[in-house]
Amino acid sequence: MTEQGRGPSSWSPQANVVEGSPTSVWGCRSPFCLSRGPFWTRSVKQAQVDAGKHRDRRFLGLFGHDAVVGPRRGQTVLQFLREMKLAAAAANGKP
Repeated sequence: MTEQGRGPSSWSPQANVVEGSPTSVWGCRSPFCLSRGPFWTRSVKQAQVDAGKHRDRRFLGLFGHDAVVGPRRGQTVLQFLREMKLAAAAANGKP
């Protein structure tokens, strides 16, 4: 049986992986940041761009943001969220 003619809607081990589904997350560890995250993105590259833009913003013109992109090598998204203390926000469905 060949797998070449099968589309993404047919059964396969990868059928539940949707093209463009979130694969990376970033959050801000700064205590004064009102929008800590988690912010889901479709790629690590996009997460790094978004986190970089967030880092460039200043609180009261003085304090930078501590935005972190994850998951890092050998780490799951859930481990990253727990480390960032954002797992509760993600479980509550905070955008």
